Amino acid sequence: MKQILIIPGNTNLTSFGNCLTAATEVLQGNLNDGSAGFRKVHVVHTTESLTAFTSLQGEISIPEPLDLRQSDFVHHVVDLSSNSKQRLDELLSEVASIARLKPAEELYFDLTGGVTQVKVALGILAFLLGARNVYTLEVGFTQPYQRNWNLEHLRTEGVRVTYSQTSGLDQFDQFGLSNLTAVRRVRPELNELKQKLESLFPESSSQLDHLVSVLEQAEALRLQQEDRLKQADRVDRVELAATRSILFHATAAAEALVDLVVEQSAPRSGLSNSTLGPKLRQLRDLAGAHPSHPIDTVTLGHLTDLLLRLRNRAAHWSDRASDASVMEIQGEVGLRLSKSFIWLELLTRSS
Repeated sequence: MKQILIIPGNTNLTSFGNCLTAATEVLQGNLNDGSAGFRKVHVVHTTESLTAFTSLQGEISIPEPLDLRQSDFVHHVVDLSSNSKQRLDELLSEVASIARLKPAEELYFDLTGGVTQVKVALGILAFLLGARNVYTLEVGFTQPYQRNWNLEHLRTEGVRVTYSQTSGLDQFDQFGLSNLTAVRRVRPELNELKQKLESLFPESSSQLDHLVSVLEQAEALRLQQEDRLKQADRVDRVELAATRSILFHATAAAEALVDLVVEQSAPRSGLSNSTLGPKLRQLRDLAGAHPSHPIDTVTLGHLTDLLLRLRNRAAHWSDRASDASVMEIQGEVGLRLSKSFIWLELLTRSS
């Protein structure tokens, strides 16, 4: 199994075990597999909850149906007495670095127990990652002693138990628009692009993987550059190299699409080993031969000329330093242009 569970630590180990049981039951239901379990359980502790775990480590009773071992748990500790910036870094850096490598559907969050700061931080992380499997365990206790009962006992005694999904987190994207704030989710955009490409070029999987991979690299480099500029951590020579790499990868993605279009539309053109310029001319010729083409030839000419210029700039780079803010604009323009060109071509192929 590939799914992981991210959960706050809890000084009440029975409550923690109940959350594990409920989360595993949901996972098994979602996968329609009664034997499914989490690959890893990442526990975000305070020093108090970690103490509860370690002092009773030999007595922790993990429910048998879960088939979990101590080695299946990864413990992360946050010191709530540290300053706010360090505390947030402790809360999220390790977990975020692990979670970002997983598709959103493989991430499960339980926000039931633990301290408020940890739950709020994990809730925001779940939103930013686009995770939909976010749950809380709600138990209708009528007596204090029931808090020490495991989930099976609670159900047997008729205590109300529900494991509720926190739905609609993606609505916060819409709420943010009222303040001119938007969260841009690059990975879903790339997934949508790949699906569109696969529908149009079903027999070119390796070329499509390359196209999406280099575009993803350009997106990652651009976001890193943007973050450096926000943090005022910019050095002209660093941004020069970053911009060249952004342009190189973004225009390489556009060229990969041009290769596919030319290969499919003019297989005998003999352009497979040509540079980008002749391929773009062929693309314009193909468009000009269809009066109903959705992009007029003049616009397509300007677009392809600029794309070629950016591609050549990346390939024949000048080491002459420019201001970092100018480099940022060039990287942004190159990435946006390449993506716009790719989508326009795909819409053209679909029309």
